Amino acid sequence: MQNMLVFMTLANEMSTFNHYIIDNYKTKEERLIFMKYNKIASKFIVITFPWMTLVLFFHYFKAVIPNILMGNSIIFITYYISQATLDFLLKQY
Repeated sequence: MQNMLVFMTLANEMSTFNHYIIDNYKTKEERLIFMKYNKIASKFIVITFPWMTLVLFFHYFKAVIPNILMGNSIIFITYYISQATLDFLLKQY
């Protein structure tokens, strides 16, 4: 089943490769439309890739930053032992 899915995907991709050969377009208008489409697609990738990377970065650090801040604040906390606990510990030794 898995091999069949891979084969179908590759067959579909091979059939679309013919659309990306510029010699298949005969008239000047068809070639201009082809070039315009490719230019729009490349601009879309150039614009969306940095934004997707930034969103992914913020999504990851939304969970990490509070833990980092919590860890940094623990360093500055001083723990005091109550007198009763201190007396109990000193009596044992």
